[in-house]
Amino acid sequence: MVKTENIPPYLKANAKWCNWRYENRDSGMTKVPYNPMTNAHASVKIPSTFTDFDSAINALNIYDGIGIRVDGKLIAIDLDHCIEDGKLSSLAEDITSHFGNTYIEISPSGTGLRIILFVADGYVYDKDTYHIKKGDIEVYVAGATNRFVTITGDVYLKNEIAENTDGLQWLIDTYMKRKVPTVNDLNFENRPSFLSDESVIAKATVSKQRNKFQNLWNGDISDYPSQSEADLGLVSILSFYCNGNKEQIDRLFRESALFRSKWDEMHGSKTYGEITIDKALSGMKNFYSPIVPAPASEDFDDEMNRLIALNPEDITKYPWTDIGAGMLFADFYENCLRYVPERKSWFYYENGIWKQDVGGLKAMKLCMNLANLLHMYALKITDEHKRKSYMDYSKRWQSHGCRINILKDA
Repeated sequence: MVKTENIPPYLKANAKWCNWRYENRDSGMTKVPYNPMTNAHASVKIPSTFTDFDSAINALNIYDGIGIRVDGKLIAIDLDHCIEDGKLSSLAEDITSHFGNTYIEISPSGTGLRIILFVADGYVYDKDTYHIKKGDIEVYVAGATNRFVTITGDVYLKNEIAENTDGLQWLIDTYMKRKVPTVNDLNFENRPSFLSDESVIAKATVSKQRNKFQNLWNGDISDYPSQSEADLGLVSILSFYCNGNKEQIDRLFRESALFRSKWDEMHGSKTYGEITIDKALSGMKNFYSPIVPAPASEDFDDEMNRLIALNPEDITKYPWTDIGAGMLFADFYENCLRYVPERKSWFYYENGIWKQDVGGLKAMKLCMNLANLLHMYALKITDEHKRKSYMDYSKRWQSHGCRINILKDA
């Protein structure tokens, strides 16, 4: 029985109403909303299928109850299975203690509570961060739920409906927060990016995802159910080309047309932007990197380590000339290859003895090997501009004529 005299005046005058009746569905007995004016099903997504308070009350003789559609600043919180033998569960006691200023009533079953409140202007419920329903708690928020709210007038706490945004935020932070996948294995705060901001945009613009990227970058979210999902889509693309570097991802997103003040809003201990970046990174399987995986060879690793130790980028030590290249070649192979001017020939060390390199074939082969090592070394340089410059230099080593000059100057 609906106790109409106890229903807050605001709801009577302003809420959109429906009737409901119990119906047996596959999942059991459920409350199905109806428009009493048409006796057709009501839908939260279609406001016109709801009516005024008096019409809903007048139809109670053919329905089991009445309900409302949450709209605007009006929000409801449902606590199921929290009353037993007239006593509240510890969970319900904890929650209701934060909503002592607003209207609370008992649900149709007599075992649950319904908290009705207002939130501040502009409040947005972030479904990506918080559940709508979790366990015995459900939050009804306009735009985030497709369910109506039953109203009984069976008062638990008689108040006018009041604003309590802080209470709602406490509730969802405490009980409704989604578990964000843990980003493990990689420290994204310290991951280097191989591209400048300009290069990230340039590469994304000509990639296979160019249409998706350009639409999102320019603020077109028509392919996404919500802006939050569009935000995640753009951040995922940026994450790939930024090699998971959080600082660069954040910096670039702020330049996009999707950036809005919500990005910096706190949701618990992190901002919405930080949560979105973490979520994108947790789903990444690979990242952009110019580095080609090195062959699985201990010899190769040893040679690369020796090359790194020489610091071949140091132009004061190894100028980017044929003479500088010759000096690098001589230093790199000093323990296994020597040029003997008196014999006008290269000698290489093998099996405990020095052997003459007839025709210089061994020296040329080793020079080719160093050329390939330099190319791999260049790919490992994290600074984009330095990497490009050194790659241009290392490409010269791929020329047979260049290698002949290097061997002459070694």
